[in-house]
Amino acid sequence: MTSILSSAVSAIWPGPRTKQDRVKSTSRTRVVAVGSDSEGSSPEPDARKRIAIVGGGTSGLGVLIAILDLPEAARKGWEIDLYEAEENVGGVWLPDENPPSPPSLPSTPLYPALHTNTPVPTMTFPNFHFPPSTPLFPSHSHVLSYLESAVKHFGLNSHINLSHRVESASYADEEWTVEVSSPKEDEGQRRTRKYDHLVVANGRYHHPSIPVWKGQDLWLTGAEPGEREVVHSLWYRGAEAYEGKTVIVVGFGASGWDLATQCVPIAAKTYHSYTEKPDAPFQLPPITGSIQKPRISHFSGHAIHFVDGTTITDRNNLHIGAHNPSDSTLTTNKDYLRPLHHDIFSLDPKIPTTALAFAGLPWFIAVAQNSYAQGTFIAHAFADEDFLPSREEALKQLEIREEEKRAKGADPFKAGHQFITPGDAEAYQNSLISITRARSRVPLPSFLADPLKDYVPEWRRWARAKGFIMRKGWRRAVEQGVEGQWRIKGEGTTEEWIEQMQKVLAWEEEQDKIDPRPITC
Repeated sequence: MTSILSSAVSAIWPGPRTKQDRVKSTSRTRVVAVGSDSEGSSPEPDARKRIAIVGGGTSGLGVLIAILDLPEAARKGWEIDLYEAEENVGGVWLPDENPPSPPSLPSTPLYPALHTNTPVPTMTFPNFHFPPSTPLFPSHSHVLSYLESAVKHFGLNSHINLSHRVESASYADEEWTVEVSSPKEDEGQRRTRKYDHLVVANGRYHHPSIPVWKGQDLWLTGAEPGEREVVHSLWYRGAEAYEGKTVIVVGFGASGWDLATQCVPIAAKTYHSYTEKPDAPFQLPPITGSIQKPRISHFSGHAIHFVDGTTITDRNNLHIGAHNPSDSTLTTNKDYLRPLHHDIFSLDPKIPTTALAFAGLPWFIAVAQNSYAQGTFIAHAFADEDFLPSREEALKQLEIREEEKRAKGADPFKAGHQFITPGDAEAYQNSLISITRARSRVPLPSFLADPLKDYVPEWRRWARAKGFIMRKGWRRAVEQGVEGQWRIKGEGTTEEWIEQMQKVLAWEEEQDKIDPRPITC
């Protein structure tokens, strides 16, 4: 049996297209409508503001936390609802251990062996750390526990509606009509709610973007039923399914690297197909035990052809897993929603500029930290009607940002909401807070008040930049059973987490002199 695994995914909420501005949701779609008010010299409070947040993943929770961080007088009388289709918060971190067979979609791409590839101090909302006993690179269950704890810590429960699926949302007569269903209420019948503003926080990891190669169907039917397969990594739950079989993993992102690494000791043969990128910040070496191949060119009845002219003719038990559409012959702009102001607010002329916002679209970014920055921008835009520029000015700013991406060698319609060069993600978040400081008449939380202080502190920049080296050291320490030497003994303050990361890096630097190892995802 042959399988192709694909890990690149895209989840898109299309902009309003009809007179009714119809927007249909999916099972993982989240929506947020935010309204606002303020006090003193700020705008007059508007008690009629109705806010619907769809999605209880990291981005949805970050937006909700930021809204509730507005001064109480600024949001007095606001109705704030967060809808989550699943039975718990967590989004992509909620396990789905028995996914349905394709084409039915699992609720998450999470696989049981998943560990974080960034240090947990960088994965937090501002001023709320993981418990001090958390491993520096923990399993996914620790992240889910953190998000559950955040709900309690920030007092979010009264705003969260679990097992509530947003089925659709349409805009007319200056308000959103949102249809919600719940299997536990009204026998699953849809209920209609009205909101003033809608913010979509639907995540990126539910709908797979699967490459399709010329001759693929011919190849799939060229063997006995079940012997060949092309499957996206959204359905991957463990290498055990490929024991004794031949696997081609397509793509060298974090998921592609994980899957190839896990398949090597179990599969009969593991090929790893990806495009080498000489301009990457650092070069990842081939995975030991795998057979490196370039991009797939096309298929024939009994062979897989690569762009360098080589072929694979293994007839039986061949599984291909495609992970990144940029590593295939397929190029799309599915990950780019346009026009948006700062990757957040829809500039569709048929609706007010503050009617529809998105959270969580940017990638190659610290999600929790970014969601709070975006949530702050969203909350203040709704709290102060003069906060955002005119649509015309916002469109000009968008064109400037797109030209800046082109100047860095990236086509914005292909790169989407991806950041191109190191430091771009941090600069984006800092700019959101800087703009809020400069334009909003509503006070910010005290920790954001200093105009000379970046939102993203230097230690977060440093930890993200050194994350892969740090992970290499942590893995080595776990192998040797010595990771306990860095256990945090205090309450888990920022300073203690920084000290732990510094110690891991220093230790790995010395170990690498004795036993050099390559950097991995």
